[in-house]
This record gives sequence, C-alpha cells and structure tokens, in this order.
Amino acid sequence: MNESCKYHPDRKAVVRCYRCNAPLCRECIAYQDGDRYYCKKCFDYILRTEFEREMNEIKREVRKKQILFFLFLLGLILIGVEIYSIQKNKSYEQKTYSLKAQDMIVKRNIVSLIDFITLGEKIELYKEKYGAYPINLKQLLDKIKDVDTIDIVTNKGFNYMTKANGFILEMPVTGSKKEVIRVSKDNRYFENIIKNR
Repeated sequence: MNESCKYHPDRKAVVRCYRCNAPLCRECIAYQDGDRYYCKKCFDYILRTEFEREMNEIKREVRKKQILFFLFLLGLILIGVEIYSIQKNKSYEQKTYSLKAQDMIVKRNIVSLIDFITLGEKIELYKEKYGAYPINLKQLLDKIKDVDTIDIVTNKGFNYMTKANGFILEMPVTGSKKEVIRVSKDNRYFENIIKNR
C-alpha cells in the first residue's frame, strides 16, 4: 500500500479497517479476524454493540421466565380456588337447573328477533354484492349461505316482499292470544343498523 496510516501519518499503512476502510499501520490494528482487520474505534464499536445485543437477549430471557412464572402462579391460584369451591359445596356436581316455561319463551323470542335482524342484514349485503335486492328468500339462500329464514317461535318462514326501492321484512303471525309483539321493518331499518356498526 502506498498510503499513510490514518492515525500515524508518518507511518506506512499495511492494511485497511474492514469496517471503516481506514488505512492502518501494524500498531493501529486493534483486532484481526482471519483476513479482516479492525481499528480500535471500530473494534470498540463492535464490542459495545455485541455487549448490548447480549444484554438485550438476557433481558428478554429474564422477562420470558418472569411471565412464565407468573402464569404458573396464576394457574396454581385458579386450581386452588376451583378445589376450594368444589370442597365447599359437595353437591356442586349434582345440582341441575331447569329453565321455566316463561324463560324458554323469552329465550326463543330473543333468538327469533336476532334471526330476523340478521336476515335483514343479509338481504342488504346481497344488494351490495349483486346490485339489487333478491326477488324472494330462495334467491337469497342460493347466493348467501348460513341464513335462517324460518322463525323459531312460529316455525313459519319470515315474510319478505320487494317494493319500488327496497323491501319489507315481517315476522310471521300465529294468531295466538299469547303471541308476543311481532315486528315489520323496511330496508332503511337494516341499512341504518349496518351503517351504525
């Protein structure tokens, strides 16, 4: 090499630093790794970076062990609470709770209302996807699966009809005196549900 050492200008450089490419004399070679040579500044940087990397790795491992230990303790606590509650009430497994007839009616009506709203939303989605409302519920079922068109309370199909710019969806009626309030909605109701989500 015909260059002078970066740190000793009066000396001839024999190699270049692998990292910063500075010309170095023999005295300025701080570390050699095969045919790679490093000046003191670059070697210090490598040591510092490697040290920080190892420290971060150790911190990650410690955090991981702390989390695992915490989860283990939490699991033990939950098992202890479960054992305590079973011991406290020996008849725990023998108890059965039956729903009253009135509870079943309420539950069926809630499910019916959810099915009704879901069906209206599926009709709106059909229009978004195919550009128009379905002519009937069979056309909807042909294109969109997982749609319940039968009312769980009456065991009859929901009433659906198209109109000029939309549709009307109604729950079927039974004529029973015990029948709860049934619902009739047009497409604007279901459009608003989808927009407000």
